[in-house]
Amino acid sequence: MPLGPRFLWRIYGDKGEIDVSASGMLLNSGYDDSKVSLHDHETGKVEEIPVEKDEWDELPLYARNIGRLYEAFRLGDKTKLPTVEEAYQRHVLIDKMLKHWDDGDQGWKV
Repeated sequence: MPLGPRFLWRIYGDKGEIDVSASGMLLNSGYDDSKVSLHDHETGKVEEIPVEKDEWDELPLYARNIGRLYEAFRLGDKTKLPTVEEAYQRHVLIDKMLKHWDDGDQGWKV
């Protein structure tokens, strides 16, 4: 990534920061080079958190999460399936993000 990551999400907290980065722009895709780093303000340490891999990572990039959803559905594992309420909350969050973006306010808190 000569110019840095195409995706960078920095989350600031009172005790530290979390960076999520990848060469692609889509958060939900899970690129092979996705990185999660944690900066602890108290110790000053930066730790890379390993991104879990599973058998679905062998599929093409955009098929991976679909495979995981189909498998959860087949097994009846509702803990891995989104609910209507979760989908609604995601849309509310996206609407808030877009409104703040349009207003030029990128320092807001969820």
